Amino acid sequence: MLKIIWKKLVAKQICSQKIIVLFVSFFLNASFQADNHLILHFYEPPVYKGSDLPCDKENGRFFSRYVKKKYKCFRHNECIDCKKITIEKNIELKLNLKSLDGDIIDNSIYLNTNVLKYNEFLYFFNLCRASSEIKENFETKNFSLILRILDILKFKKDKNFKEFIRILLLSVILNAQSSSQRYNLDKESIISSSLLHMFLGEFGKIYLFETSLFKEYLSDKTIKEIFDNNFNMNYRINTKFVHINSCFIVRLDKYIRYNLCSKEAFMIFFNCIRISSMIMVCLEESLKNISFDISKLIFSYVEEICFHSRESMKYFEYLCDSMFFKHIKILVLIYCNFYIFSERIFENFKSLECIYLVDSYSINLNLQSMIYSYLRNLLYMFYDDISSDKNASSFFEIGTEKYDKPESINEECIVGTKTPFMISREIKDKENYMISHNIIIYVSKLFEFNALVSDSKSIKKLCLTFKNIHLKTLYFDNSVFITNIKEMSMQDSELTNGFLRSILTITSLEKIEILRCKVCIEKMDTHIKHLNMRSLSIFGTSVENSDELPQFINCMTNLKILTLQYNKTSSVFSNNVQENIIKLDYLKTLDLREEFNSNNYFTNFSGLKTIDTLKIGYGYKEGSIFCLFSENNLASVRVLFLFKFTIGNNDINAMKNCKKIQKLVLTECEFRETYFYQLFDSHEVYIIEVLELKNISLSMLDCLFISKLRNLKFLNLKIKHINFDSIKWFNSFNLQESNFKLQMIVSKKYWIEIEQFKEMIGTNNFEIILC
Repeated sequence: MLKIIWKKLVAKQICSQKIIVLFVSFFLNASFQADNHLILHFYEPPVYKGSDLPCDKENGRFFSRYVKKKYKCFRHNECIDCKKITIEKNIELKLNLKSLDGDIIDNSIYLNTNVLKYNEFLYFFNLCRASSEIKENFETKNFSLILRILDILKFKKDKNFKEFIRILLLSVILNAQSSSQRYNLDKESIISSSLLHMFLGEFGKIYLFETSLFKEYLSDKTIKEIFDNNFNMNYRINTKFVHINSCFIVRLDKYIRYNLCSKEAFMIFFNCIRISSMIMVCLEESLKNISFDISKLIFSYVEEICFHSRESMKYFEYLCDSMFFKHIKILVLIYCNFYIFSERIFENFKSLECIYLVDSYSINLNLQSMIYSYLRNLLYMFYDDISSDKNASSFFEIGTEKYDKPESINEECIVGTKTPFMISREIKDKENYMISHNIIIYVSKLFEFNALVSDSKSIKKLCLTFKNIHLKTLYFDNSVFITNIKEMSMQDSELTNGFLRSILTITSLEKIEILRCKVCIEKMDTHIKHLNMRSLSIFGTSVENSDELPQFINCMTNLKILTLQYNKTSSVFSNNVQENIIKLDYLKTLDLREEFNSNNYFTNFSGLKTIDTLKIGYGYKEGSIFCLFSENNLASVRVLFLFKFTIGNNDINAMKNCKKIQKLVLTECEFRETYFYQLFDSHEVYIIEVLELKNISLSMLDCLFISKLRNLKFLNLKIKHINFDSIKWFNSFNLQESNFKLQMIVSKKYWIEIEQFKEMIGTNNFEIILC
């Protein structure tokens, strides 16, 4: 039918280019809707103050689709004096909008005129319609308006978006030398860090900068982990940073010194935006020669800044002296080396509230002795406790009744803070927090001691490790350990029931690891409760009387993470005796990997009703997945890892009700006469965002099922083999309208099909690794 219609249209020569595009879009776009129009409502906020406007979570209103929530644009049921624009989504608007708001079919966008006015959008809309042309008469004063609109609406960051940014920057460069417009700019915009990174990347491509200049050396996630692990207070910091590489600044500064047009364009760009949070990665000494203008543009409005440097901080001192940091509220210094550290450099920090120091030091300070002495004293207090008379009957050589006294402290084995780190103090009578990160580590034959403090009074964390020893019990006389030990690990040791009881009396303990140990456990006193324990891991351990292990676990009533891997014992979930069923009301993550035996069943997950992340498997037979999901209440699971399951006809539709899973990983699962897609109901909607399938075989029907996952953002496939027409297999992925990242590991013998596949999907949003 399609071919007949096409021939008639061509024969009669009645198709304009626009009609052809509409026609092809209609038949090829899998997500095409009957109504492909967008209706934009521009409303005055006072009109909708009453009950006509449904609200956000606090007030009952619903946010507008396609608009970022921070701009507070809300949907309404009835229009009151709304100005409207109707446009064709895929034809007139060249930029693609994100469709990530579930299954709601709503082609309306609601815009508060305090955020974006009708005439402003019309200007932007007309600019988009001619997006492939460089604008010779582009008014640079409107550049900030375009930036703001790109940040307001949820556009896909695809090749169309990047092309629009590139054309926009080229238009600014072309018109940058117009003296009448040079500094006649609209108000500054605070745009998202991801959008700013994209602009900087396209700016670099125009001038052929190497991609290495945009490498992210310290991610927002890493920054957050550093703060979570090192500071014992609620830190006040926004971890959505703009990442600036000093190599990029050096290269840019050298370039624009001799290119007036580029300099004007760059100044226009940074005059239009305001960077509020920044990570500055200092990689070279030459930063001290950066021009005043560039430094001023980049740093003048920053409120939170993180310096990450292994080199000298002379450039930082230059910025301080130049008064670029008058708006700084939060200062973070990581791995920073100050040749001279003086309070003088902070005199121009007019708004400073807090300073965080991680592994930063100055060679001229002689203030480290206070902290180092404190850390050293902690170590000696610990040694005095474990070698006391009370613990004389606690430590024995494995396999003997011989007392194994911990050896004396060897000063040469202490690893820790011997460099002069900066310590807490007030600056110029201002109530600034200066918080440093200091650590001491001591390793001996029987134990390891790890202490982290943020000043000479405050302990962040104490971690203890016992190894190669028979432990009967454990006593601490000093309250500093009872109240500050956060983590304890036992490795290659023998543990008695008395020792397990004693560690439950350490109220501050949050994490226990038992690695490759032999444990003898007896009936636990059910009245013992440990309220602060968050994580328990038992790995490669032999447990005598394992039926009593659930009682030990149940003592940790607020446990969040439970890991049981490769232990030489029967499964703790295979016991049907009520008192031996694990019951944890707050458990979020369960990692259960045990070698299969005939007693491994999943009948007693009934006491775990709040699991969010489940990692399970290691040689389970056919039908186990069906049993796992049919006999247990796992409706709350959002992250699921399955390892080494045998999957067959008995598992068909086993996961049909898993509608809350957002991340699914299958590793080395063997499918027998069945396929991946048959685990689900093809008529249901699933919200999987991350899918990883490793060392399994996929059919074309599997590929079609994966292509229909609307919320999919990342797909990782490690394919064993393709035992049918390989090009049809690749073509079965419908990726034309997909928004997810694809990583595929396949055999080199499919390289021809892979090249055809790349050409077909026409996107750089994937990575293929040949093996």
